[in-house]
Amino acid sequence: FIQPTDFSPKIFFDTPNGVFRISGTSRPGHPRAFYSQVDKWIECNGRQWMMGHPLDIKMRYFNTSSMKCLMEIMLTVDKIYRAEKPGIINWHYDVEDKEELQTVKEEFAPNLQNLRFKYVPRKGITS
Repeated sequence: FIQPTDFSPKIFFDTPNGVFRISGTSRPGHPRAFYSQVDKWIECNGRQWMMGHPLDIKMRYFNTSSMKCLMEIMLTVDKIYRAEKPGIINWHYDVEDKEELQTVKEEFAPNLQNLRFKYVPRKGITS
């Protein structure tokens, strides 16, 4: 669990209940430093804890640097599912923000082999 700030998202990985969520705003000063701890946890524990559970992403805003770090995290999760049934990313998007959904479909989805996106519409800002 990582508490959110005005600049970084909430990371909520509840392993006993199979909840893996990244939510909020992402524009940290050093995104690689922030996300590297999440990526490392997934590398070490993802196969044991995340298999069969979706990764929920509920971003209000993410900058370009954060987008690259989120892509690295998704690539790490993608590796967990090699030769396994596909994993799921539930991407919660603001129905009024057409650009966000387009970015996800063009920048993230094509680069992942073993993950499938479910696009979950939401109205307004939630975390």
